Amino acid sequence: RITEQAFVAYGEDTERALMELQAVATSYEGVLDDPAPDARVIDLGENAITIQAEFWIGDPMNSDVRRIRSDFRRTVKRQFDEENITLAPPSAQSLSGEIAVTEDPTSNQG
Repeated sequence: RITEQAFVAYGEDTERALMELQAVATSYEGVLDDPAPDARVIDLGENAITIQAEFWIGDPMNSDVRRIRSDFRRTVKRQFDEENITLAPPSAQSLSGEIAVTEDPTSNQG
């Protein structure tokens, strides 16, 4: 069994993200039909919703599991981009705006 996670932004349609994640797993070459691939929400984190795909492949001893994982992640990224599903930002917060520094006239530095 292979388990892969993706972090989706809170503003996204989680159900649609789950459907796309499951569709990628279902259509991926080498994934077994039985048991069927599955996708679910596993965490409502502080900055993202964690979704997870689980799918089975044939004999993992005769498969390049690292390549399968990498190819699956690339396919998910491409599919999410095509469907305009935003993966969560890599940092905890996005900041914008201005910062001004002024001297405090009451400070006694001397």
